Amino acid sequence: MVTLIIVDYKTIDKTIRYLKEFRQKLIEKDILHVVLVDNAEEGEKNLSLLEKLTGNKPVPAKADIGGKAVYKGNLEGWEYLYAAAWENLGYARGNNLGAAAAKHFYPEDSFYLFSNNDLRLPEDFSMEVLLSPMKKYEDVAVVGPKLVGTDGLPQTPWKKTGAGKQLFLTYFDLLLPKFCKITGLITNLDIGKQDESRRVYWVSGAFFLVKADAFRKANGFDEHTFLYGEEMIFAERLQRIHKCMYYERQIVVVHEHGQTVKKAWKVLQGISFGFTSCLYYFREYRSLPYIVGWLARLHFGIFRFLFSLKKKLKGE
Repeated sequence: MVTLIIVDYKTIDKTIRYLKEFRQKLIEKDILHVVLVDNAEEGEKNLSLLEKLTGNKPVPAKADIGGKAVYKGNLEGWEYLYAAAWENLGYARGNNLGAAAAKHFYPEDSFYLFSNNDLRLPEDFSMEVLLSPMKKYEDVAVVGPKLVGTDGLPQTPWKKTGAGKQLFLTYFDLLLPKFCKITGLITNLDIGKQDESRRVYWVSGAFFLVKADAFRKANGFDEHTFLYGEEMIFAERLQRIHKCMYYERQIVVVHEHGQTVKKAWKVLQGISFGFTSCLYYFREYRSLPYIVGWLARLHFGIFRFLFSLKKKLKGE
């Protein structure tokens, strides 16, 4: 069995629509459990909203997970768990809460599928295609599909690159005018073999399947990050237990939120989240020298000033 885990933040109606579409397109409908983690601060109102959207109000499951109440709901005859975080835990803490609920209520489930709610799955989606590499290769603990944006451009897989690109050149590139950007030269997207299923460094956390026992052995997602960088950190945690990630090109999933991510990287707060996570990753998992981290923080401080000035001059 597989537990589908979705972390929602103020888009419960969208999540319910996604769950309906997911079940409709999934071929193996009887292998799936669902955990919905609600990160919205005013989430208590969502109990009534869920009743309106599904026709059934979630009822207490008589168990708390990590100090958070858990409810059981019903969507067109399909049971789901509603984990009431009711605070913005971010990606890592939210998904860890969902995984903890899955372990408690569905201890026999061997796989967790972490998913956003802004995806378009292929018709006749088969979970078996994603499960196959993990059954075939002992070292594969995570499988991700071919993820593309609405523009058709790939958003996964990713390769391992150095601090120079990720902590310095990335932010320099954001200051450059469009006609002289160096994005193509510094990207860590591993797009050289898009039509070949293979082991890769990391795949997008917007949609990936993971072995439950490997997830627990790797101690789940690192909760020191709030947003961005979780997947490459998890890739390092997997390597410590001699596991890896796998890119499965046979399944193509469209990521509508990819456009929103691009917009977020035009907003200083979103960029700051990315830098903080990336610096943490290099410091804690890649043995970044202190002086390089100090220079990176200085560089980013200068970038923040210039980026804000650029936006102000453009009237944005």
